[in-house]
Amino acid sequence: MGIDPMKVLCGILPESLLLVYVGLGLINIKLSIRNYIKITILYTIGLLVVRYILNFAGIHILILCLFLSLLFKIIAKVDWNLAIISSLLSLILLLLGEVLVYSKLLTYFGISIKEFLNSNNLILFNLIIFVTKVPLLICAFLIYFFEVNLLNSVGDSNAQVQEF
Repeated sequence: MGIDPMKVLCGILPESLLLVYVGLGLINIKLSIRNYIKITILYTIGLLVVRYILNFAGIHILILCLFLSLLFKIIAKVDWNLAIISSLLSLILLLLGEVLVYSKLLTYFGISIKEFLNSNNLILFNLIIFVTKVPLLICAFLIYFFEVNLLNSVGDSNAQVQEF
C-alpha cells in the first residue's frame, strides 16, 4: 500500500497535531506553535516510515509511543516520566476513539479495515478518520478553553510532577 499525499494531509497530519497538543496539554505543558509543528511533522514522518516503509504492523504503536516520548523529551524539554505519560495518554485516547468508532462505522458501511485503508474514497476516509478523533477533539477543546489538565506541571521547560 502506497502513501497517498491527500490522506497524509487530511488525516495523518491533523491526527498527529491532535496527539501532540492533547498529550502535552493533559500534563499542562504549553509550547509555541513552532514547537507543536516541529513535533507534529517529525512524528508524522516517523509514523509514515514505521507504518508504510518498514511495515511494522502491530508493533508500530509501541515504536511510535517511544518515538513521541523522545520528541517530547527533546523538543518540549520535559522529564522522561512526563514525556512517557504524555505520549501514553494521547495514544490511549486515539486508540479509544478508533476502537469505538471503527467497528461501528465500518460495519455500517459494510467494509473491512483493510478495504478501508486501501480505499481511494477520500470522503469516506476523512469522515471515518475525523469521527475516530472525537475523544482527542473533546480533550483539545477542554484543554484550550477550560485549561483542563491532569498534572500540575511548571510549563515549557523544567516540568516536574508535583505531589498532590
